[in-house]
Amino acid sequence: MGTCFAAIILVSMYKTTVLDYINESVMYLPIFSIILTVLVLLETYEYKMEEIYYIADKSRVKTFIKRIMRIMLIEIIVIMMNLVLYLLFFDIGFEHDSSKWLYFEATILSMFMFVAVTSFLCALFKNKAMVLCTASLYWIYWICNLKESFFNPFIFVENPVVFEDYRGSQIIFIIFFVLIFFVIESKGPFWIKDKVRLIIGKKGKNTRDDVKITWKEIR
Repeated sequence: MGTCFAAIILVSMYKTTVLDYINESVMYLPIFSIILTVLVLLETYEYKMEEIYYIADKSRVKTFIKRIMRIMLIEIIVIMMNLVLYLLFFDIGFEHDSSKWLYFEATILSMFMFVAVTSFLCALFKNKAMVLCTASLYWIYWICNLKESFFNPFIFVENPVVFEDYRGSQIIFIIFFVLIFFVIESKGPFWIKDKVRLIIGKKGKNTRDDVKITWKEIR
């Protein structure tokens, strides 16, 4: 799937320089990141087996690392395949190894940022459609609003000169949201729902109490 996606991007978009190729990879390969992350992290929820898997999982840290490493490894393979296809069909502007390294650095950071955001959304919603829609809105927002911000996964496209200045903060961003995903998942598959129901229940109770007080005052 990843190779087909990389091929579609290459064939459908005309490139005159290596910078155009890097920019398009940075902007459009993350769509694959969103889909892959949802498929891997919400796999058990599709079959309504999340509670059984949670009880049977004796090493949640190990499972978490395996799932994240699986996603990142597949994405690195897709990035490499994308470069191989480009060199085979276009081969424009990659005379120096530094430009290849820049491609890997910018593309990996962009894709991993979407892995982090999508992971966080998976932990919150536990619903494929909702996560895909929300993550897509995040992608669309930054496609339409290219500006200098460490929240912007396309900072390289906005200004390649300041890319290195934001690289460290974006790595922290990735680690932070992936860890939040782990914390929420380790609490159990229904932890978020229970918290929401508890808050709604408290609000409903307070509302009923207010109504009773108001009724007494009227009497």
